Amino acid sequence: MTVGHKLGRHLANRHRSQIKKPRDLNIRKICQHIASESRKSYSVVPLRVIEKKLGPYWDDRCFRSIAHELTTMGRMNTYGGSWNLPDVTDTSNPFEEFFTDSDFGPDTPVMNVSATTWRVPVPSYTGNLRRNHFDTWTFRHIRQTSRHGKT
Repeated sequence: MTVGHKLGRHLANRHRSQIKKPRDLNIRKICQHIASESRKSYSVVPLRVIEKKLGPYWDDRCFRSIAHELTTMGRMNTYGGSWNLPDVTDTSNPFEEFFTDSDFGPDTPVMNVSATTWRVPVPSYTGNLRRNHFDTWTFRHIRQTSRHGKT
């Protein structure tokens, strides 16, 4: 259970303050739940991640039903929200009892401080200017036609 061990270490190191006491027992239970789902080849995903990915399309029932079918085909178990679709059961958050903050999850906003706005690159024409192919052909053609007396 290497994956569970790495996950447990991550939870103990990074999210220790958000886990309810007794922490070691709760970390073990979280790892057991995720390991049992992964043995069945399922991924456990909070529903708010799907909502965030769909963005404004989440409000459209057709898009929600397609997203639900795709998550089912992709073997993802969603939890912690409602699909608001007929014949779809809502699943509560299985990790809610282990964390002090019930809204805790993987989609907490992360701001990239080093990111800059993207701009279109502007070519710089400093230094040696070169003519492009069209200009070279045009000048050569004008020179040749003027030598032969053609206008």
